[in-house]
Amino acid sequence: RSLNYLQEDFAELHPVEREAKFYDHLIVDMVKNQEGKDDKLENQELLLDPHNMIKEFQDALISIKAGDEKEIEVNYSPDFHNKKLAGNNVKYRIKVKQIKEKVLPEVNDDFAKMVGGHKDLAELKTKIKEGLAKNAVRDSESNLKNEMIDRVVKLNFFEVPQTVLNFYLDSLIEDLKKKYRNVDEAKIREEYKEIGSAHIRWDYLFHQIAEKEKIEITKEEIEKWAKKFAQDYKMEKEKAEELLGTPQNIKRITENILEDKVIDFLLKNAVIKEEAFLPKEREHKSGLII
Repeated sequence: RSLNYLQEDFAELHPVEREAKFYDHLIVDMVKNQEGKDDKLENQELLLDPHNMIKEFQDALISIKAGDEKEIEVNYSPDFHNKKLAGNNVKYRIKVKQIKEKVLPEVNDDFAKMVGGHKDLAELKTKIKEGLAKNAVRDSESNLKNEMIDRVVKLNFFEVPQTVLNFYLDSLIEDLKKKYRNVDEAKIREEYKEIGSAHIRWDYLFHQIAEKEKIEITKEEIEKWAKKFAQDYKMEKEKAEELLGTPQNIKRITENILEDKVIDFLLKNAVIKEEAFLPKEREHKSGLII
């Protein structure tokens, strides 16, 4: 699958002189008429995808040729994902200028050299396997940490003050509004109420554990974190220190390091038991019990 993804990344679109078929890319000029108003769009690229293109477009464009024109009328359902089109009748006049097909590169030694300067295909496959193994270990560690946090929170339940939860949800909504135009505040508050409560409980608990177990952060640990940050983002050490040196960032870094140290402490002292079982579909899985 990883090789297939690489093929897709390095695929090329080649013009063809034939009828359009699924997964071709069509270069078109389009006139969209909605509520009597024309909107002209030139050199638009349409992917003739049977899974992600509405049926009216599929029916009109399959088997079309370059130079052909088609008129398409679409009655969009009220729950259509694009709110500007939902519930509206829209007419399109489309002229196909060019048809292109995706051509995947052959997976061979030349392909391996092209995608990463590898000696041959065998070396590329080895690198991919190594990367997948590292990802699997990282995902496993992340899942274990998340299970541990979830278990600690459930075993140490307490009611979260409404004012604290409101502050969390207010901050979340404010961040979402910076990224998205339309934010349903009531829906966000309902969906994230339990998530926010669990987050607040864990934040309180890991600070209490740190205090009780005398887990502290050293200056050397902060410097080590900053050094790794600079390496990961290919920054000069001085530039990274300047970027991270604000009181807000120092507090955030300190909190991250403290949380990681508490998690490490808990994992070292937890009794972790791995159990294998076969569900009904006979797929082997493993569960972790802390």
